[in-house]
Amino acid sequence: MNNYRKWLKVSGILLTLVILFSTCQSYQAGGTLEPRQNADAQGAFLAGDWLDDYNEWSLTYFPEAYPQPDGGFQFQTGNVNYGFGIDSLYKYPFHFLGNHFSIFPALGFDMRYFQPQAVVDEWYEPSITDYLGMGIKFGGGFDISFSEYFFLRAKALYAPEIFSLMANKPGLRVSIGLGYRTEDDTVRRGFKTFREQKREVALKKAKENFDKKNYGEAVTYYQRAIDLGATLGNSGVTNLSTALYEDAKQNQNKGNYREALYSFNESMRRQYFMSRQKYSDWKELLALYEEAYGRDAPHGGYSKLIFPANDNLIIDYKQEANGQTDPNEIRGNGWNINMPAGRRVFNLAYNEPHYERGYLVSDDTKVTLDMEEGHIYQAKSDISGSEVIISITDVTNKELGKDFNINSTPVFTRTLSFWEERPKEQHVSITIVNNTGYPVYYMYISPEYSDRWGSDILNSTEVLRNKNSRRVTLPPLNITRRYDIRLKDKDGDTYTKWSVTITPNMTITFTLLDIDL
Repeated sequence: MNNYRKWLKVSGILLTLVILFSTCQSYQAGGTLEPRQNADAQGAFLAGDWLDDYNEWSLTYFPEAYPQPDGGFQFQTGNVNYGFGIDSLYKYPFHFLGNHFSIFPALGFDMRYFQPQAVVDEWYEPSITDYLGMGIKFGGGFDISFSEYFFLRAKALYAPEIFSLMANKPGLRVSIGLGYRTEDDTVRRGFKTFREQKREVALKKAKENFDKKNYGEAVTYYQRAIDLGATLGNSGVTNLSTALYEDAKQNQNKGNYREALYSFNESMRRQYFMSRQKYSDWKELLALYEEAYGRDAPHGGYSKLIFPANDNLIIDYKQEANGQTDPNEIRGNGWNINMPAGRRVFNLAYNEPHYERGYLVSDDTKVTLDMEEGHIYQAKSDISGSEVIISITDVTNKELGKDFNINSTPVFTRTLSFWEERPKEQHVSITIVNNTGYPVYYMYISPEYSDRWGSDILNSTEVLRNKNSRRVTLPPLNITRRYDIRLKDKDGDTYTKWSVTITPNMTITFTLLDIDL
């Protein structure tokens, strides 16, 4: 019978462990101290934050259930008087320093089992209040996180006498333990190293200075963020190239052409693709620099590849293929490309959109080009029948007004066949937002330049109220074409978006400015 009872106890403990700890976000192990009759009992515990970081469950074991002030047992009969318990704690943590440090108030409930004392007199029979206890405790604690995985937790909880029932004793309970956080842990997900925190501060200050048009200061903080591991892109340094560009213009207006050109070259280094306006501003600054200082302007180890206006060439330039590993030299959108001098490898292809029939496209052609620092190369396409001739020519003299000894013949020429690529019509869903100020009863869509609007896309019973949106599935469309979209309100007023390029899942917002007068 005794073995059966022990087996039930062990099974109950194991089942409790499995249920509680399988859903924990963090795990802890440590030691605890809590009051007993004559001295504080020392124990060990296993704990976990259950489901979230507000609820903690723990199992506690006391090897000496009846400790004495001298460290011995109350009953020296050869019996081992152990104890164990289950604790439930609700805490409300406040996190600081990137989740490195947390403090929390706490309110908890505990249950204890203490092995009954040995029978001293024949008449003595232990009652349930001698070996079972329960109580409510309150207090607080703190966590110190050494990393996103490991932490130390200390707690101090007080159980008032009025809430200490049966074998539980009132007083202060203290515990300390080491813990591990799982991937689901809230603190771990929000943990930031001190380096990451410094980087965020630098990015914040950079943005603040950028918004205030203190572009020089913004550049300084952006560079500091990069030194701390930030990378260019939407999740990091978003405005560095623009800040350098604006700083260059400010210095240019002050006549500081040397500083202006340095910032301009750095701006282009941080963004391969540049707008035509930026390219034009750069050429203007080069001329001012050379006039002021009487020498050729520095190009920072870079050359340029430009395209004529309205050319249909597209380029595929990859850092990896060109041995570039700096993540802070990124590509954006534009017509002119800033490339490091030396041997560059990229692909060119012809792609002419035609909104009535589709696309005229060619295969890619690989280009290997030895580019000289400070030189400007122009890539262009010429149509001949069903073929496209792609050529690249050094146009430095023409673009910069130089008289270098440069051969006027193309440095690269390739002839490719092209064909018509006609996409299939498809159903497309879009979201229409009505901000016209009036309810809309009808919606029409028509190919650009068509003289017919077609049928109402909203059925006769539907009304698109002001400030509301509606997701609609359009009739089969050739999305390479442009379309006109019209809304009509109850009074017959119409609101039209002209020449819209439809893309799947796009949102189109109509306002009073779209009314047809």
